[in-house]
Amino acid sequence: MHNIRAMSKARKKTHQRIFLDVLFCDDVRQEIGDKTTLVGIYKQELIVDSFPATLPRLAIVVRIGIDDRNYLDGGNINVHIGKRSIGPFEVDTGERVHLEVEKMLIEAVIIMDQIVFDEACEITVTYSTKSEILTGFSLIVRNADKS
Repeated sequence: MHNIRAMSKARKKTHQRIFLDVLFCDDVRQEIGDKTTLVGIYKQELIVDSFPATLPRLAIVVRIGIDDRNYLDGGNINVHIGKRSIGPFEVDTGERVHLEVEKMLIEAVIIMDQIVFDEACEITVTYSTKSEILTGFSLIVRNADKS
């Protein structure tokens, strides 16, 4: 099961044209008062006992900062797990985009359940626009050292 939720918010303008920020965690919970709780944030590695391994759930928080509204047309998020690709997930800002907004921050949460890893791999997230592909930080999946 793969779910994606996207929302956009106006932010102050910076000098950067576009950025991609990615966090990997066990779960994301929407709290009362427009707060979000991230549970079990992974730093650089996801360590399993042995392969094949099944992860009950992986949440990926994707933040895309955009100074140029032209990037909003046709943007897609893809998740790559080793050689497998999941997506594309269309980034749809809907009616929340206003002409006077100079910079947009799009936040998306991708929830994946029951992921099977047959071998060590790298999980990466990309955001594709009409003119470029951005790659976020990756998560390395490896087995625990037996030493």
